Amino acid sequence: MMDELAKEIQVHAFALGFVDLDEHDCSVALGDAIAKLQAKHCQMLVLDLRKCWIEYSHCSLFLDQALKVLKEATPVLRKVLRIKTSIDLGAIESMACLFFQVSKTLSCEARDGPANVISRLNNYCRTEAIKIEIEVFGFDCVADADQPKKTHSFPIANDDNSP
Repeated sequence: MMDELAKEIQVHAFALGFVDLDEHDCSVALGDAIAKLQAKHCQMLVLDLRKCWIEYSHCSLFLDQALKVLKEATPVLRKVLRIKTSIDLGAIESMACLFFQVSKTLSCEARDGPANVISRLNNYCRTEAIKIEIEVFGFDCVADADQPKKTHSFPIANDDNSP
């Protein structure tokens, strides 16, 4: 998990004991673990949250740290944050809100509607040259070789704020 020269770093939250991400302390602990990553050359950070409980109000405690790690990594053409989850809320707006509704990095607040969250997420991704992928897996799909049933990607190519 902590290799400074790794171009891809994978964090398997469940395997590391970070299961109850619907609880503040567990989410803070995962955020602390992510912040300690030696990711100087990281081009892709994979957060495997499958088999974990997730609460939107705590996601910023670890996802803001993940965005910071990628932002501070040596510049490359495009960095990727890949989030693997077995939670499927359907629409891309719902998934964006689950993970980024209260992100301090994106200046989002709980009262922000889905359109605002997605707009800020798209702008951040473009500004920082970061692609965010939310891969949704079936509940029983936990192996690295399993394929997602759908993937939501940001920035969205045809949103209203495209340059």
